[in-house]
Amino acid sequence: MDSKMEVDGDRDEGGCPVEYSHPWPYLDKMFKFTERMNDSYRFKCMLCLPKVNHITAYKNSPSNLRKHILRKHNCQLAKYCELTSVASKRKTDPGTTSNTKQLKLRETRQVSQKTVDNSILRFIVQGLQAFSLVEQQSFQTLVQDLQSNSVVMSQATVCRRIETAMTTMKAKVKEEMSKTAYIATTTDCWTARRRSFIGVTAHWLDSSSFERHSVALVCRWITHLMSWQVH
Repeated sequence: MDSKMEVDGDRDEGGCPVEYSHPWPYLDKMFKFTERMNDSYRFKCMLCLPKVNHITAYKNSPSNLRKHILRKHNCQLAKYCELTSVASKRKTDPGTTSNTKQLKLRETRQVSQKTVDNSILRFIVQGLQAFSLVEQQSFQTLVQDLQSNSVVMSQATVCRRIETAMTTMKAKVKEEMSKTAYIATTTDCWTARRRSFIGVTAHWLDSSSFERHSVALVCRWITHLMSWQVH
């Protein structure tokens, strides 16, 4: 019988039999798990074969299995103690977790300065952050704590790189739009914090893959609007 089985007496909320695994898998070659009975487990002794002999053990202790080994298979007692000792050491060894954490810490991925720069620019642009953010000591400390060998660019460098990226993006958008025959545009106006804005977007389908593309063409603050008064 397999070490993992379905128990007819226990079912989940959907009415399906609940599947249980061997509670002490390191003893699987000596005792085959057969079923669960309330607060205990039932095993078949593999050392007694071909005679079929079942032993019951409480779910929180395999002591009954040890007693059976002691009574019926005394020559296997050393092997039983070795298996339980190794399993207990693996479970309680305090150095295992610590070593794993240290290993993960040493294996932390190191990124290049270029990756750090691009991440900072993306954070500023997508988060609508002030360019002066890079001059703040707390932000510089944050970046260097995450990557000790990195350098935070200056505000002037941020402005220059964003300007370059914008020029490159405009050229790419113009090139893509020149390849399509039809472009749909939308215009939207809204107010926020007692200010008015207008935005224009463009949408088109790729002629070969029919993939949809969307870009924001402009977003402007409208400084002169006709005042409307609701009576």
